[in-house]
Amino acid sequence: MAAKTKKELTPKQLLFIDKYFELQLYGTEAYLQTYTRVKKRTTAQAAASRMLLNVMVAERVKKRVTAQVNASRLLSNAMVSEEVERRKREMREASKTIVDRIREELEHLAFARIGNYLSFGPEGITLKSSKDMTPEQLAASRLLLNVMVSEEVERRKREMREAISS
Repeated sequence: MAAKTKKELTPKQLLFIDKYFELQLYGTEAYLQTYTRVKKRTTAQAAASRMLLNVMVAERVKKRVTAQVNASRLLSNAMVSEEVERRKREMREASKTIVDRIREELEHLAFARIGNYLSFGPEGITLKSSKDMTPEQLAASRLLLNVMVSEEVERRKREMREAISS
């Protein structure tokens, strides 16, 4: 005789549980965000109450609450708390470094002079060699090139749409 398989939560029930915790145990709103066809708050409130009485849902909610309590207890341990703070500092420093790099590249772009990248003469416009550019100018030229390519792609898309619609 085959063993009975334990019934699993549906994807909607799992989503409801996630929303329930995301919204700080606000069942009605969690239900409305999960079951988007439901529009009446009173209907959602009643359905959320029923959902939370479902044995499997209640069990999952209890596990999450227990996990939150245990996490809180663990964070009250001085050594764990210090390690968490150390890692948070590392993450802030890494984020700050990335933000600084982006800001610096944008500054190079903002203060770029067209003459640093192009030469104008009787033969027309010529792109300067990258060998003659500083690292800052190269960074700005990469950003400019990305913008130019994006604009060219969008222009070609428009032309194709216009050709198709005519």
